[in-house]
Amino acid sequence: MRCYWLLLICLLFFKLSNAQLLDVNNIDQILVHRLFLKELNAQRTTLKLPLLTVDSSLNKMAKHQAEYMANNNVLSHTQPNKTKATLNKRAQLEMVNYTTIGENCLYVPYNIPFKIKNKIYTVSTYHELAIAMFLTWENSPKHYKNLKNKFFVYSGFYVGYNNYSNNIYATHVLCNPH
Repeated sequence: MRCYWLLLICLLFFKLSNAQLLDVNNIDQILVHRLFLKELNAQRTTLKLPLLTVDSSLNKMAKHQAEYMANNNVLSHTQPNKTKATLNKRAQLEMVNYTTIGENCLYVPYNIPFKIKNKIYTVSTYHELAIAMFLTWENSPKHYKNLKNKFFVYSGFYVGYNNYSNNIYATHVLCNPH
């Protein structure tokens, strides 16, 4: 009986942790990155690709772009700041050495229904956000090419929020070491 209650509590905790509401004014970057990588690495495992691991310098690069997009309510791989203007400039700024590098950017509406491949999604939890980002990039051939690149082994990630548009902006940077 004691084991039954322990199992029930563990299952309830797991369910609640997947349903953790997204706080757009204080986004848990580590949690959303972990949940997104869980989805992506599951896909990479089925494709027999190396799993991605978190890299703090790539997180900083992603942060530069995601914050720019969220602050300016724009989806872009570039920005006017000369030291952060391009992916390569952001890599130089964070002293990231690589042979191959890629970047995926997107936005999804927060708490507003939207479609991905004719299915309706609403993002209000961290898990829903991770799934929506993964599916959005998976269903875009150019972005999916980055996700399944066999040379990429490191991942950086950041999410920003724009209160005016109610959009969540995300940047995912991937690379392999030099």
